[in-house]
Amino acid sequence: MSSVVFTGKLARYVFKSNDTDFKIAAIVPREEDKDDLSFNQWGNVTVKGNMDLMKDTDYVFTCYEQEDKQWGMQYDLVLYKRKNTIEDMNPVDFENFMMTLNPTMTALLVKNYGSDKLRDILKHASDTEDYDQLTEVNGIGFNKAQKLIQQYRSQQDYSAAVAKMSPWGFSTNLIMKIVRSCGSQDIAIKKFSENPYVFCGAVKGVGFKTIDNKALEHGIADNDPRRVQAFVRYLFDELAESGDTRITLDNLKTTLVKEIYKCDLHAVIDHLKNSGLYKVYKFQGDTWVSLKEYFDLETDTARELLRLYEADVEDKKLENVDKIIADIEKEQGWQYADEQRQAIQSMLDNQVFLLQGLGGTGKSTTIKAVVEVAKANGWTVAQCALSGKAADNLSQVTGVGGRTIHRLLGADQGGKFKFRKGFELPYNLIIVDEISMVNLELFNHLLQAMYTGAKLIMVGDAGQLDSIGVGVMRGILDSELIPTQTLTQIHRQAIESAIITHSIAMRKGLQPKELDTSVGRKLYGKKKDLGYYFVEEEKSPDKKHNFIVMEAIKVFGAALKKYDVDDIQVITSTVKNSDDINRYCQQLANPASGRKNEYKVQLTKDSSYVLREGDKVINVVNNRDTCDEKGNSCPIYNGNTGILKSVQVIERDGKKPQVTLVIDFQGIGTVVVEDKIKNIRLGYCITVHKSQGSTIPCVIVALPFNFKLNSRELIYTAITRAKSLAYVITSKRTLQSTLKKSTNKIHATNLARLIQLNRKDEDSEKVL
Repeated sequence: MSSVVFTGKLARYVFKSNDTDFKIAAIVPREEDKDDLSFNQWGNVTVKGNMDLMKDTDYVFTCYEQEDKQWGMQYDLVLYKRKNTIEDMNPVDFENFMMTLNPTMTALLVKNYGSDKLRDILKHASDTEDYDQLTEVNGIGFNKAQKLIQQYRSQQDYSAAVAKMSPWGFSTNLIMKIVRSCGSQDIAIKKFSENPYVFCGAVKGVGFKTIDNKALEHGIADNDPRRVQAFVRYLFDELAESGDTRITLDNLKTTLVKEIYKCDLHAVIDHLKNSGLYKVYKFQGDTWVSLKEYFDLETDTARELLRLYEADVEDKKLENVDKIIADIEKEQGWQYADEQRQAIQSMLDNQVFLLQGLGGTGKSTTIKAVVEVAKANGWTVAQCALSGKAADNLSQVTGVGGRTIHRLLGADQGGKFKFRKGFELPYNLIIVDEISMVNLELFNHLLQAMYTGAKLIMVGDAGQLDSIGVGVMRGILDSELIPTQTLTQIHRQAIESAIITHSIAMRKGLQPKELDTSVGRKLYGKKKDLGYYFVEEEKSPDKKHNFIVMEAIKVFGAALKKYDVDDIQVITSTVKNSDDINRYCQQLANPASGRKNEYKVQLTKDSSYVLREGDKVINVVNNRDTCDEKGNSCPIYNGNTGILKSVQVIERDGKKPQVTLVIDFQGIGTVVVEDKIKNIRLGYCITVHKSQGSTIPCVIVALPFNFKLNSRELIYTAITRAKSLAYVITSKRTLQSTLKKSTNKIHATNLARLIQLNRKDEDSEKVL
């Protein structure tokens, strides 16, 4: 097999894979190379391999000749690169080239910075995604800067990196990210050649599994130190995803022996102690290991929390507390219970407080009293939660506008917060609802943005599902230092609601005594607010699953006659169930119409869905690149839901269409989405995890059997999302197995102990 080098241009693609960068291209070679090449029947050269070529651009191809019995001589691609790269241009040529791409912004930048600095400024913005130098120029906002950088990146030469990394299954976009993270193509290739695992976790989209299968195929040994060290890091990332930040050294060694053949444990322990990436320490007689970045984050969170709790503030007497509470009681028509009055006083007396309670115990109305007292005494108050709906829910009771935590902190498109240490929030009292959902990193950012002397009240329900990732609520409770109180008394009004009484029974693992699980429909509660439909126990799980899905669709259709679509939420346990139900719900709530624009999103070769104006949608991945309609930064986050107001599709020759979505997100406002369209999914049906923090007038719970996910916490969380009406569709056996299982686990984290250690002025870094 001989190799050949030639220069040519893309005529057309003969074949393009839907799932990879593999293509078969017809190439027009330059005249001086034609004598050394074999041509296909159309007079071009056939090149096969992973590539991403632009038209009217000269490339230098290095290929192996390969005779095909049917198609004749073809060329297997080894390497390709642009003949004239922007990296090789002199400043004047580079300026002229950029003028052909974007004359208006290029002219503005040259006017402000000069030709000599133009390439350096664009390269810096491309490598770091820091657009400050661009947006400082009048006439260039964040959106325009981002588009200019996308144009610049499209012209950079990534061909050598593509040739090196694409056989490992990396897409061109991912390779571009890797190159930008290294600062140059040469450095990226050098690092990749020395240790392909070096990018695991360091570049978004590159995980251990992304690298590992290909690494083993390419001859890296099972117990290669590079692989072992990457696996250890992967293990800690997996622990964090499940809510843990530490593991005993014995358990870590056991896992390594089980997962890695002939693992050198002495080398692993040496790496843990000396790499600077881990903390090894004694606790309760065991040796524990934590990832240093999480240990440091927990340490800082403990110190920030104690800074607020121990703040030396002026003991100023609050005026008219009893009168304010009496006025609220008169307005709401009932008196606070003794435990609520005690909680109100404790929240007013302490700088940091955690209020807990199951649904129906009056957490929100208790908070209302604190808010009214605070406002009457001249305090400024802010309310926030992880999700927009959770933020809105509490505001409906207290009258104080709610925001997401990200929005309160002033998150920008670069992931930075306007309010942070040194630039603190201007509020005397900050209330965080649904604290059980808030992860460690975001909670730390919030604490750093509060000035010493500000009061923090957290509200949570320990009966719900855990947060995704490392949470903070359990660590705060286990520290036994931060004041807390659990409301236990169910209000008289709540007792009339089967949503409350049944959900609390189920949270305890009990089937409500009045519940009839025979096949058919039932309705319970004095308010008639909780319905059930039990399907027959089919031998085929798929058949039973289909019955549950179709019944959920029927109930959804009936609910549309009484509620707006935004006030109905179907909830289920898995994404697969959500996708199935969403297609049917869309047909009922928002059928195709010639008057409504739409766009078909192709997730994979076999999976697609349609986004149509008027659809209820959900964002499933954090996206900091979005703006409002005025072009101001307005990031959106995983779990944000809204209504799709506008769909604009501009077709482009030979390229993917340009799609622009305008979405009215609850708790955020109108947002323009022009990239990452696949992250916007139909939101008529969502998973229980995605629904946490929401309160919706009408909730339909579709609960097929799922041994891994179904639990008493899951069904409790699902039912308590309903404000007025809930409907549960399941089978008798599925409900019984769900109530038997609890996912409430004791997480192995350091936060509680670090709060205690820092409170006692002890050394939190007792390392072996």
